[in-house]
Amino acid sequence: MVDPNVLDADLRAQILAGRWVLQARRETPEGRELHLRQAPRGLSERQSRILERSALGHSGKEIAIDLGINESTVSLHLTSALERLQLTKSEVGAVLGEGCRFEVCTSSEATREGLIVLIRGGAALAQVLTSAECDVVSLVFQGRTNVEIALARRRSVRTVTNQLSASFRKLRVASRGELFARWAAPAPLSADGAPR
Repeated sequence: MVDPNVLDADLRAQILAGRWVLQARRETPEGRELHLRQAPRGLSERQSRILERSALGHSGKEIAIDLGINESTVSLHLTSALERLQLTKSEVGAVLGEGCRFEVCTSSEATREGLIVLIRGGAALAQVLTSAECDVVSLVFQGRTNVEIALARRRSVRTVTNQLSASFRKLRVASRGELFARWAAPAPLSADGAPR
């Protein structure tokens, strides 16, 4: 039996390398589905490295310093990689995160294998919120107070309060409890369907 964690890690690496490109997007009650197909050729190593760092929240300046190139080159490679994959930066970030479920399937209409990626729960938040708001919400999911979040993020309590308010407004929730009820990712399940 194939270990799903190994399969997921391998598929994440293949998506990051540009071996899969978007065929269609579909919103479902569980989250956003990305229907991908195999690509004839992938991204360059530099494009993959820039795409990964960018999707993980690094700034163009940080990436440029890390790779020893200028910011305009980073921007050019990032734009090119996203265009080739036909994905948004937040979708790539969600795929790199832990909130995705992968399903390999064969399409009756195409001869190539297809891949469906379901972005659910917390990963889908990246589609709606800014990276700072996502960080604040993820710390709320860990049970932290606004003061604790402010200390962890080295921001003022007022900034955290504003970011949390903006997140509530965008997600159409009124409280932390409602946020948990509507957006907290379900507990992972083991192979027999029981919570881990």
